[in-house]
Amino acid sequence: MRVGVIIATAGRPDMVAICIRNLVAQSKPAEKISVVAPTRDDPGDRASEDAACAFGPRGGALPRNRGLDLLGPGWDIVVFLDGDFTASRHWLANLRQVTNAHPDLKVVTGQVLADGVHGPGLGWADAARLVDAEDSAVEGSRGSGQDPGFDKIEGVSADGRNIAFRVSAMAGLRFDERLTLYRSQHDTNFRCRAQGHGRMTGRQLDHAKIANRIHLPRRGTIASAKAFNLMGRTVKADALKAAWPEPEVGRLGHSRGNLIALGDVIMRRDRPARVGEI
Repeated sequence: MRVGVIIATAGRPDMVAICIRNLVAQSKPAEKISVVAPTRDDPGDRASEDAACAFGPRGGALPRNRGLDLLGPGWDIVVFLDGDFTASRHWLANLRQVTNAHPDLKVVTGQVLADGVHGPGLGWADAARLVDAEDSAVEGSRGSGQDPGFDKIEGVSADGRNIAFRVSAMAGLRFDERLTLYRSQHDTNFRCRAQGHGRMTGRQLDHAKIANRIHLPRRGTIASAKAFNLMGRTVKADALKAAWPEPEVGRLGHSRGNLIALGDVIMRRDRPARVGEI
């Protein structure tokens, strides 16, 4: 089974270097690692040594599509990872084992042990300790090389920080380049189609959350009810926390983005690309 990994990154060469070192040290490494970045400074020297690199516009679906082009044909599984993702040393081995044993699986994501997205972040040393401890606990309970086990869940979004697709399910598919900035909607859109069903302002981020979630039901890739539920949660969280925002989150800017996006919907000028104009 041939496995290729794609990392889209910008502005964090030190993180990408650690991520690639982690991938090279996997118990069963990928046959190829591809890194896509805006400039040659973004991936760092380590990427040039251990990965194929391509350069082009940043943001949204463009780097992922460029990564697919860079990998080329002849793959069984394609993995998309964030450049700051810390993986179990058996992540790729477990992926191979599960997809070999269950040929009906089209999309696979790993369990996330910790995520710094809702706070100031999680350091590499802390992340490595968490993952190493989990590896040791799992190996101690069942032994390395044993069936890693998995949960098969219909209709649940795979996690964009670590997401793998069976190539036979994604033949001919591309990430929707009209979905700007807020990448989780790219993942949802691409995942649903496969299954057959950098820096930005807070204002732009939450505008993209609303605009993309309006766009996806029109494409038929997620249900309207789910899209409106996600939008409601976004607006509610920003509104409730605007008075006492977390120091690392610009809630006022997020709320402004929500209001601009909702106004665009009312004025019938909503579209994902509109975020670049605000």
